[in-house]
Amino acid sequence: MEKQDARNQTLERLHERRKQVVPMTGLSYPTVRSAIEQRARAQRSEIHWSDETALVNTDVRGRSFSPAGKTPVAMAVGGTRHKLSVIVTVTSQGKRAA
Repeated sequence: MEKQDARNQTLERLHERRKQVVPMTGLSYPTVRSAIEQRARAQRSEIHWSDETALVNTDVRGRSFSPAGKTPVAMAVGGTRHKLSVIVTVTSQGKRAA
């Protein structure tokens, strides 16, 4: 099954995909969501939403030029490539992980 990018999907499609998980539990989506919220309250815990990204110090687009009819040669940006992976969480109230 091909992985689809959620950024290119409508909000309605995203809700449908989220609801596809529910049949495995035999419960409706609102019931599952309510159970998660009740459990978090009982444990005096917070529900965090998370996202992951990477920061890179190089320009990934590159630059090239060639006269008409000739194959362009891409020029790579010089230097050492550095990458930093970042994972961030936040609650619905705007709190973030310490």
